[in-house]
Amino acid sequence: METKIAEVEGYTIVYEPRDKAFYLKDAGGEVVGQGKTQDEVEEQAKKLAKHAFKPVAAVLTGNLKLELGRVTSINLGDQTIRFAFDEKKQSAWGGGGRGAIKTSLRHGSKAYELTDQNKSLAEDVEDRRQQIAMLEDQIRALIAQLEKPINLAYFNLE
Repeated sequence: METKIAEVEGYTIVYEPRDKAFYLKDAGGEVVGQGKTQDEVEEQAKKLAKHAFKPVAAVLTGNLKLELGRVTSINLGDQTIRFAFDEKKQSAWGGGGRGAIKTSLRHGSKAYELTDQNKSLAEDVEDRRQQIAMLEDQIRALIAQLEKPINLAYFNLE
């Protein structure tokens, strides 16, 4: 069970003995930093306070998927961002039905600011997805027309 240690720059520092780690939480209780020492986490709080984080409208990409939403927080400890989806269809992203996921910043961002150009590209991707869905329907219809299936009846073994 975590223990509250201190308040720094509007953030709460807690210690979790099970993890042997200090965590930094924002006013909403979201973890926004972590470290092995209290000093390390206090430094993160000071950095975050200087940069007064505001949610950023964004596009999240990965595995040919693209979703609109917003970056709602950054965790300096594990270098992740929290991405909240505009629509609750994140199950393919592993969000567990919460409408948000964490994604790493260590290996290049998968989130991009929602600029006019990026919004236009997102719309183009959605158009292509609809075209793909129509093509897949057409392919299914063609496959359904195949004749003489090879099965037990084909060999008179039914």
